[in-house]
Amino acid sequence: MLKCLNELKCASLLRQIRGLLQLVVLLLKSVVELRQFDLHIVLDVFLLVSDDLKDFVFELLFTLDL
Repeated sequence: MLKCLNELKCASLLRQIRGLLQLVVLLLKSVVELRQFDLHIVLDVFLLVSDDLKDFVFELLFTLDL
């Protein structure tokens, strides 16, 4: 009887640990996706800035009639 009680306690504890590990994995996936999203935003900003800079230089040269 005592052995069955210990097995039930162990099984319950293992289920709780498994649930917590699944929660940690889910939270970590969200953090990774958020970081990737941030990286895409930063890269897009750099692309926009470089495109604007190119347009600025082109307009400057056009204005100076070069």
